[in-house]
Amino acid sequence: MNREQHLTAATEALAKAGRIADTAEHLTRGSARHAEGFHLAAVGTLYNDVARTHLELARELAEDAPEQADA
Repeated sequence: MNREQHLTAATEALAKAGRIADTAEHLTRGSARHAEGFHLAAVGTLYNDVARTHLELARELAEDAPEQADA
């Protein structure tokens, strides 16, 4: 994957983590499905970790990129 692909994957993972967090919060408040909400919160944490990994890889790719000379 190149830098842009890693940034896109990170954005998608963060969006998914946000949607999962919203659902988890809803389930843990005033619902009989508390356990499901807690499990979803754990899944959201994993998506957050995936996003963080993609961002770190994108940062490393940016640092490894050759510097362009000013024209």
